[in-house]
Amino acid sequence: GGGRRRRSRCVAQPAHTCNSRPKEKYQHLSIVVSEDADVVSIEVVALTLAPDAPLLADDSIKQLFVEYKFLSCDPELLETPFSLPKLPAGNSMSFNFKRVFRLDDPQFNYRDELASWMQSDDPSVGRIPFTIVSEPPTED
Repeated sequence: GGGRRRRSRCVAQPAHTCNSRPKEKYQHLSIVVSEDADVVSIEVVALTLAPDAPLLADDSIKQLFVEYKFLSCDPELLETPFSLPKLPAGNSMSFNFKRVFRLDDPQFNYRDELASWMQSDDPSVGRIPFTIVSEPPTED
């Protein structure tokens, strides 16, 4: 049987770190976003849970991974390729997962999509939503 994934949202402006919104002060997600004329790189560095993180109180949650949404990229390419054991509060879970987007890739239209994404007046556009996901428990 399959378990249900639990999601915790952390929405970041493209910046060096992402802290959860004020009402969700239970995680710190370190990310690095770099860009030059032809490449955008997004790296999920580490996740640290605060003592009041609801994820810590749930004993059924054993493994966590991080996923995010960026432009029209395939969602399967935007999640850490592995989950890590949930650690106690204050301990850093290191993912060190980096994805590089080549803006001149002829297979995708990233350059035009990124330009309109960055120039949008819509406040929900121009943000990179990150989600902490619990891996379904394995059946022994």
